[in-house]
Amino acid sequence: SDVFQSQYVNLLHGILSEKVISQIMPGVVVYFIIGKSIQFCEGIRVAMLGTDHKTGNVRNVVLVGQGGVGKTSLAEAMLHLSGKTARLGGHDGTKPTLDYDPEEVKRSFSISTTIAPIDWKGTRINVLDAPCYPDFIGDAFAAMSVCETALFVVDAEAGPQPTTVKLWYAAEDLRLARAVFVNRLSRSEASFTTTMDLLQERFGTRLGAVTLPWGEGEDFDGIIDLVRMKARHCNGTEAVESEIPEEYRAQAEEAHDHLCELVAEADDELMMKYLEGEETLTQEELEGLLSKAIAERIFVPVFAGDCIKEQGVNSLMDDIATYFPAPTDYGEMPLIDGDSLKISSDDDRPVAFVFKTLADPQQGRISFIKVLTGTLEPGLELVNARTRKSDRLAHLYVMCGRDMTEVGHAYVGDIIVAPKLAAETGDTLSITGKVEAAAFKFPNSQYRIAIEAENRGDEEKLYTFIEKACKADPTMSIDRDEETGQTIISAVGEAQVSVLLNRLEDRTKVVAKSVPIRIPYRETIRRTASAQGRHKKQTGGAGQYGDCWLRVEPLIGPDGTSDGYEFVDEVVGGRIPRSLIPAVDKGVQETMKDGIIAGYPLTVIRVAVYDGSYHSVDS
Repeated sequence: SDVFQSQYVNLLHGILSEKVISQIMPGVVVYFIIGKSIQFCEGIRVAMLGTDHKTGNVRNVVLVGQGGVGKTSLAEAMLHLSGKTARLGGHDGTKPTLDYDPEEVKRSFSISTTIAPIDWKGTRINVLDAPCYPDFIGDAFAAMSVCETALFVVDAEAGPQPTTVKLWYAAEDLRLARAVFVNRLSRSEASFTTTMDLLQERFGTRLGAVTLPWGEGEDFDGIIDLVRMKARHCNGTEAVESEIPEEYRAQAEEAHDHLCELVAEADDELMMKYLEGEETLTQEELEGLLSKAIAERIFVPVFAGDCIKEQGVNSLMDDIATYFPAPTDYGEMPLIDGDSLKISSDDDRPVAFVFKTLADPQQGRISFIKVLTGTLEPGLELVNARTRKSDRLAHLYVMCGRDMTEVGHAYVGDIIVAPKLAAETGDTLSITGKVEAAAFKFPNSQYRIAIEAENRGDEEKLYTFIEKACKADPTMSIDRDEETGQTIISAVGEAQVSVLLNRLEDRTKVVAKSVPIRIPYRETIRRTASAQGRHKKQTGGAGQYGDCWLRVEPLIGPDGTSDGYEFVDEVVGGRIPRSLIPAVDKGVQETMKDGIIAGYPLTVIRVAVYDGSYHSVDS
């Protein structure tokens, strides 16, 4: 049972020393036998890989693209085919592993970046499933900043859409290697050729197919691997290889030649030979150049497949593990001083970058971390470059969806999570605190709305909750408008605010609603006017007496602009003593705060006091 397994995972992991665990090869699946029952011990396998996999065996890949094209479905298929999950999540009534948040289930799209650590043929593939709905696209920018490759998922019917184009150029700015997975080829209107033409039209001729569909629509039954020149069909979780069907042979050979031509650009000598027709690339040369061509962004591989039928996903994972760049092959993190930090296993100084923080109702505050250099271990104290304060890594975890498995080490290039850190999104942690990564660019938060609690006594709870949420998500900010008395939220879009208010109610029982922002208008005058103000009151002893003439006029500067407030003393002959003039100025300013017509503050006014009278005792 699940209870039995969770208890014995911890027990067995305690019995097996770290020394023993580290000698087991990465990717080994561990089972334990109770009587006639064989149980898969997932926790131990993850713990082993967490302490053993090295930098060269890590691939960090972020899934991006238009919302609703199947990015999460692709990650779920990768989890299933790798043996991480027993069933394909999110399909046929199965709960998804990655979109676990109630708001994600309710809305049927990803709201927050989730991690799927996949162990495939001796390689740890950290798949970051980033939300690409416009309101939550800030998470995609953050996830892209810590990955070496951006894998764009494109619908075989719709082709590349606006969000895909936007994120493509963002990946180009970040100098990421890129790849494309053309999904849903089993749909009736799907066309790999049309989608390929659109991709090349939008993004250039560097894109080339590495797999072709074996049929389309209802006839889609697998893929043709152009690198290995084999047909592959996924039968259950196993990929069965066969010879390329004769009807696809000519198309495959033509596509293979085009692939060789694109990849040959990674080597000048081979390229010249290829163009002069002296020879074609051998299988060994092709496979040797693919990694370089992808890492140096000379070539963008395009994969065919279908997540629900799980066709083409095995080949994708094979090529990620074999040809996609590892962190040390390609990775650099720009620093705030204009320099950059090479992600290298040769540098043993621990440096960690916090690219996301999450307030989980069960786990508390969680920090998503990429290891830039050195090795992280539980108990290590690092200094935050922003605050200059130390933060202690009490525990390190590998996270899959919402499930967390503790690990003993995190190596260069790996992505892990740590609980209860004071660090915020974009912070850099190091031994000295002198290394500070440059903050990535978030989309502009142009949607502003006022919110208020239904119960006035809940205003403080509301503000505290949202303030913490804004620290975790830099695309949001909260402010208190002292003039209107409103609490203002700035966000990317309406859905982002809606999710925030739903979580507020679920976690704190505070009900809040959005209301229109009250605009802090100003009043002014249009022409000059003069009047007398006279106050006289006798109360038996010393009385009250004030008398002055004011001239009020629009305040126009020498350059024709108007601004602010100016007070001028034009009294002559001692009609009002100099000691009483500041009281006149104060009275004018108090009146200006409330306005005359609609109660808004007055501005752009020059006021001159030029005459009056006083009483030696009562004034």
